[in-house]
Amino acid sequence: MPGRQDDFISKLGEANPKTVGPAVAMPWVEDVSGVIHACYPGPSCTKFAISDLVLGSVSSHDEHFSIKAVVKVANSGNVHGSCAVQLYVSLPDVGITTPGLELKGFVKAKDLAPRATQNVETSLDKYAISFWHALKNNWCAKAGVYRVLLEFSSEELPLQGTFELKKTFTWSGL
Repeated sequence: MPGRQDDFISKLGEANPKTVGPAVAMPWVEDVSGVIHACYPGPSCTKFAISDLVLGSVSSHDEHFSIKAVVKVANSGNVHGSCAVQLYVSLPDVGITTPGLELKGFVKAKDLAPRATQNVETSLDKYAISFWHALKNNWCAKAGVYRVLLEFSSEELPLQGTFELKKTFTWSGL
């Protein structure tokens, strides 16, 4: 908890053993007689699943690029909720060391009723598939097969798709 709130709750618990504290990080848990866990509508109170990734056609000419990604989000829990789907990109072999996965976008499914589904859409632009080439002093998007991975966190990324960039392109500036 921020600041000295943990110290405050600990001291409060020593002074009054009937103190109840919030469930965050709890170094003071032995000093209080109870813990409150509040559940707000969202992914912590319900369960979500994603499926049916559809990648649109690649639109690329000169230094312009875009591709749409659509995914189905299902609320499999019993409470209304919202969640954010994270979108990661894995570059093809570009000849230099790049991160294996990079978070390049996210999209939110809002106020999804229990057992309801919603298609959410996001787009990738040239910045999502490019890297800074320090030797050439420019941005570069290399021709090749790119992987797109989606999930609620980077810990597990079972939903994947690929697209191919047919022609390398570069640009300078933003």
